[in-house]
Amino acid sequence: MIAKWYPNPDDPQLGVFIQKHAQAISRYNDVSILYIHADPLQNEKNKIIEVDESGLYELIVFYKGDTSIFRKVINPFRYFCSVKKGIKILSDKKRNPDLLHSYILTRTAMVCWRLSNKYKIPFIISEQWSGFLTAKYSGFSWLKKYIIRFLISRSAAVTCVSKVLAKKMNEHGLSNSNYQIIPNVIETPDIKVKQSFSDYVNVLLVADLVDDIKNISGVISMISGLPPGVKFRLNIIGRGRDEIMLKNLARQYNLLDKTIFFLGLKTNKEVYNYLQDSDFLIMNSRFETFSLICAEAMSCGKPVLATRCGGPEEFVTDKTGILFKPDDNEELKEKFLFMLDHYREYNALQISDYANQLFSSESTGEKFDNLYQSVVKAQ
Repeated sequence: MIAKWYPNPDDPQLGVFIQKHAQAISRYNDVSILYIHADPLQNEKNKIIEVDESGLYELIVFYKGDTSIFRKVINPFRYFCSVKKGIKILSDKKRNPDLLHSYILTRTAMVCWRLSNKYKIPFIISEQWSGFLTAKYSGFSWLKKYIIRFLISRSAAVTCVSKVLAKKMNEHGLSNSNYQIIPNVIETPDIKVKQSFSDYVNVLLVADLVDDIKNISGVISMISGLPPGVKFRLNIIGRGRDEIMLKNLARQYNLLDKTIFFLGLKTNKEVYNYLQDSDFLIMNSRFETFSLICAEAMSCGKPVLATRCGGPEEFVTDKTGILFKPDDNEELKEKFLFMLDHYREYNALQISDYANQLFSSESTGEKFDNLYQSVVKAQ
């Protein structure tokens, strides 16, 4: 598997959903992950991190990321040189594949297509990018669109985490006769039924702080307009390009470190700890191909307050949470106040059981295994 994103020392949450898919697949197959990571502070020519567990071998190759005006030429060159080095390491360890799996376009699929031709083995593509739901893909150059269409058409299968994503990709002309819907994987923690004696409700928001997609500013603005006396605490986990702007907005409304707390990046294990201690999750995205955090909250027995932004409406029900229209501040306010008063009425064990039936590692790993077997046999 060649991954575009993957958890690493710089960002332990980056592409954690890919790691969970790899772990699920390793229940049934011997999996090697290759991830190439650019680090502008890298001094060594290539730093290597290897993790070898039963059924799953993770190989991260770092290269020095260029920040000059020539970075669009230099960094792709260094990327493909690092891929070559990683493939050699895998080959030296006798980890030669029967199948190649590109996770997130486009460079990973170019590598897999090239290796597929070289070794005469099939490759598949997995996609979760929200840009297919927004205007970002439409803004690509004709050449990049052509390359993506070419790679999709040459792959033996394409997996998506939701029906809405597969539909959008087809609408963009990304045709493949073997689209498969395989959802993300979640943990199955022991449920802690919280008996809180606190005088406030504990609300959690977990997201990359990229406001044009996640619309965290909408949540902050909504909170600023709530009537006095509403007692709750909003913990925000994540980092991103809009962190300073969002903190300044919370400070402007006199909410920073009083009602709204920015906690920074956390590992996936730490996120689960915060989920266990929360009363409900809020997710205000404009676009989501799936929303792993909603599924993770549900696995902890927590109700979710989420937008109808693509993925969540395929699995959030009235027994597991509330859905509302994106960019509707009045509806957000109404549903938020309702959830503050009614979150205790949701059945934690029923929510958890429902989520774990849909998104268990066993069932997802089996779906990928069935796809792998069919693709290899067809080849």
